[in-house]
Amino acid sequence: MPRTDPGTAEAMLETLKGWVLEETPTTDPAAVNRLIGRAQHELDAAGAHLTRIAGRDGFGDTLIARIGPETGRRIVIAGHLDTVWARGTLATMPFRLDGER
Repeated sequence: MPRTDPGTAEAMLETLKGWVLEETPTTDPAAVNRLIGRAQHELDAAGAHLTRIAGRDGFGDTLIARIGPETGRRIVIAGHLDTVWARGTLATMPFRLDGER
């Protein structure tokens, strides 16, 4: 089983902020791969079995993380780490907290 403690809501928000502040435009594979490296480090610390596949055609890598038993019921979670937005977008659309949002 994974070895992880998400901590407080404040700590999770601070981690999320760090991820958001790393601009990762789809067309900048080096930027995308830096964030994938961060995800890889955190998933490794949680005990995940990781496979990293090199990007191609000018795109960033793919990271596959497996947590839990090899057999039995499984859940697939898919996501992406590129922000789609161009570099510099955070200057006009910054990360912010607004009350409960």
